[in-house]
This record gives sequence, structure tokens and C-alpha cells, in this order.
Amino acid sequence: RGAADPIDVESTRFVLHQPYVGYGGQGIRFAIKRELLRRRYGRLRARVAALDHRIATSLAGRPPVTIVPHPPVASETADRSTARRRYHLDDDEILFLAAGEHSLRKGTHRLIECWPEVDATLLVVGRCSDDVHRAIEARRARSTTGRILVVDGAIENQAYADAFRAADVVTVCYPRHFGASGVLNAAIAHARPVIGSDYGAIGDTIRGFGLGTAVDCTDPAALSAALRRATIDPPRIDPDRRRPIAEFHTHGNLVGTVRNWVLGEENGSTVPFPFDSLR
Repeated sequence: RGAADPIDVESTRFVLHQPYVGYGGQGIRFAIKRELLRRRYGRLRARVAALDHRIATSLAGRPPVTIVPHPPVASETADRSTARRRYHLDDDEILFLAAGEHSLRKGTHRLIECWPEVDATLLVVGRCSDDVHRAIEARRARSTTGRILVVDGAIENQAYADAFRAADVVTVCYPRHFGASGVLNAAIAHARPVIGSDYGAIGDTIRGFGLGTAVDCTDPAALSAALRRATIDPPRIDPDRRRPIAEFHTHGNLVGTVRNWVLGEENGSTVPFPFDSLR
């Protein structure tokens, strides 16, 4: 906008994603740019929101950053057996799920390369990159056990939700991913244990809320061992520790939180992000 048409800073709202705060890079130039960005946001009088707690803590010292709930898309409730029939799966199969858009950044190719030769099925749901397809072909060429079932392409909401209801374990194996994960939040909503990265907000959330197993997903040997162990002794959810994060990521809390943030309404019924569980 032009200088003659100034922005009303106090009524401005920003939603930050991790690249704009600048954590996770390397080198002196990156560090300088990151600190300049943090100082700039720290001086803003505008209300700031973020999708994960790592941004909020990186901007400590300025007015509080609102963390926005990220509930899964609403869908019809289906029991486990019904959800499995959609994917032609037997009730007694051990099923691991990799959901979402599958690219190098998400590490699905590494997950497939590390998938052990076990009596279990890996269900890959969502659009797959060429790298992922190559990893699947290479895996199938060298092994006849440890089934991998792929549903490639855009997935409608009900099929996506049913994939989580069908799963025994959800994988969130993004290597060196710092911010929020919609797949992790969907696993929380559907009360499915996870194997996921021990790094960034994903690792914090798995450990802090008792959601399953956190593993170094950049280490193929560690990831393969964790997957193999999970077929024998599956990761478990601690229901008491999960409850605060599940209550935070709901549709009602999203509406209330956004109204508070945008309009400045004080609504005591909203659930704040449970930071205490991460300490």
C-alpha cells in the first residue's frame, strides 16, 4: 500500500509458517536473516498466530503468539472393519499408514526403503512423487514380504479418514521437519499411535503427549529397527497425556481461537495450547 494509505498495524493479523521465522537453516547468512526476522516480528503490535509451538517459543519476548488448532476435516464415523473394507484389507492384518502428499521432503521414499521384511502391510495413501514410485518399485523387486499397498492420487475426505481408522500405526517420518504436521494431528484425532520423527515440533509432540515412538528418521538403520519392533510390540498411546492435545485440536476450539485472535474476543471456553506438557 502507498505511504498515503498507511496500514493500521494494531488491526493487522499475521499467520506465520516456519520458513518466515527462519529456524532450521544453516550458515552465518541464514542466522543473521533469522534474527532480523525475529526482531521485526518481535516489535510488531499486530496479533500473530502460528501453526505450531516452535514458532511461538522462537518469538519469546513479544506479545504472546496464538497457536491455531488444526483439526482434521469432518467425516462420517466408520468402525475399523468398515474402514478396512474400503481398502480391501483383512481385519487381522497389521497395518501401518503413510498418508498425505508424498515427496522427498516428507521422507516417504526413505520409509519405503526401510520397510522391513515382516508380516505386515504399509498403506501409502495420497499423491506420490516419482521418487516415491521408484522406491516402491525397487523395494518390490528385492523382496516378496512386507506388503506395500499404494493408493496414489488425490484422496477425498472420507477415504482419507477411513485410512486412519483402518490403521494400527500411523507413520510421520518426515526427516528434519520443524513445524506442524496435519498427519500427526489426524492420528491424534483418531487415537492412533504413531512412529514419527524425533525432530522439531513432531518429536516434541510425540514425546510430550505420549503418542507413540519418536525415532531419528534420517538414520535408515534406526528407522528400520523401529518399524520392525513395532510389528512385534506396537507403540502405545498414553490416554491421559494425549487428552490435552486432542482437546486442543477440535473444530469448536478452532472457531473460538480464531474469533479471539481476529476480533479480540475473550472466550473462556477456548482451550489454549498445552505448553506445560512439553516441559
